Amino acid sequence: MQAVDTSDAPAAPARDVRRRRSTHVARALLGAALVVAGALYGVQAGALAAVVVPEPVDADLLVQADWPLSPLGTLAPGRPAHWVVDTWVVGTAEAEFTLELRKDGDLMTMTEGATTTVERCATAWVGLPDDPACESGWGDVAAVVPTDDYDAWSPVWMLSTKRAYEPVHLLVTIALDESPDTTNNPDLMGLTGNIALGVTATATTPLPDDEKPDAPPTPGSGSGDDVGLAPAPPASAPGGPSLPVTGADVLGLLLSAAAIASGGVLILGARRRVEDR
Repeated sequence: MQAVDTSDAPAAPARDVRRRRSTHVARALLGAALVVAGALYGVQAGALAAVVVPEPVDADLLVQADWPLSPLGTLAPGRPAHWVVDTWVVGTAEAEFTLELRKDGDLMTMTEGATTTVERCATAWVGLPDDPACESGWGDVAAVVPTDDYDAWSPVWMLSTKRAYEPVHLLVTIALDESPDTTNNPDLMGLTGNIALGVTATATTPLPDDEKPDAPPTPGSGSGDDVGLAPAPPASAPGGPSLPVTGADVLGLLLSAAAIASGGVLILGARRRVEDR
């Protein structure tokens, strides 16, 4: 993976960043299903345009996944697939972002299965889909191998602290090794796997009620054709300004993804609920 500028320090290693303080947390889930099929074990399927769109409820954590630029259907040994996710907040002056990841299924857990890396960039990713590059502020977030058992739990990786409207640009790369053990392994044919990303934003500086912003602008060109932006009205929970929850609680989720092996269909799924913490 090319990184043009590594001026920003890499993200801190996984750690529990939850704090006992009077803040509110917003979480969102992105789920993807992977299928390996065919002579080269690549999925024969077109990408589906799918974006997380909050329901018409108070919400301040917004997520955009550019599925057309994320051809998971091309996954094959030696040919990785890339998935771009942008997330940002409104209704708070500043928020701290963290990431969790869950995976299951033979494709994600067997020895020759898929590896997953997550990288962040201060600017929108360029060169997609074939040669992703970060022009400024690259950082390595997570590297997950098949033997990492993240079915029922996940580490928590620090991303960064961002101001309102300032997106976190993530690149998820899913890859199968191109060694002979992988490319010549008939046991890989038809395997499926699920992967889910959980993004958490913790408000550090809520805005006063009279300074709540309007709908957010498009966060740059890194998420494609500006499709599927999901602005939501700002709101305050009883007791003062807060960051409501939108999306799925990662700690209690069942992977909201599905794989249809016969058609190689990829589905990006999300479920949502609103709660205070």
